[in-house]
Amino acid sequence: MFKANTNNQANLNINSTTLEEVDNFTYIGSVVDYTGGSELDIMTRIRKARTTFRMMGTIRNRNHFSQYKD
Repeated sequence: MFKANTNNQANLNINSTTLEEVDNFTYIGSVVDYTGGSELDIMTRIRKARTTFRMMGTIRNRNHFSQYKD
């Protein structure tokens, strides 16, 4: 369960199971947090891009790939 800027402290139950309250979650690739800001989402995207570029660099530096030249 995600609550943002609310005074309602009631728990939400579905089939007798109380939903967990969280500070943030990912929805369609974007991080949503309780403050409504975008800082966490941007930092997460930067980390994902940095990781991907590092992995691509490892693949690019392998010698068994040939480079196409005209």
